[in-house]
Amino acid sequence: MPPGCAIFENNTCVECAPDHLMTDNGACFLAPLNCSMINNEGNCTECDMGFYLDEMGNCHFLVANCTATDTIGNCTTCDSGMYVDQFGSCQMLPGNCTRAEILNVCA
Repeated sequence: MPPGCAIFENNTCVECAPDHLMTDNGACFLAPLNCSMINNEGNCTECDMGFYLDEMGNCHFLVANCTATDTIGNCTTCDSGMYVDQFGSCQMLPGNCTRAEILNVCA
C-alpha cells in the first residue's frame, strides 16, 4: 500500500489516512496545517475556511471581519457592513453608508 493511503483497491488508493489529502493523481500526502487542497507535489493550494494562503503555500488565520486577503495577509474583502481601510484591515461603515473609502469617508 502506498504511504498515507488508508484504503487501496484495484491498484489505486481510494481513501487517504486521517490527516492526509489526496492529489489529482491519487497520491496521499500529509495535510499541511489548515490546508484543504493540495497539488500533485503535496503543496497547499487552498486553505480551510477562515484562513488565507500565503506566497509560500502556508495557511494563516484571516484578520477579524475579513473574508479574503492577498498573499501577504492584507484584507481585500470584509464582512457585510464593513470596508477595507488603507492598512488592509476591516472597519465598520459610517452610519447610512453602503460603501466607504479610507478614513471612514462615505463613498
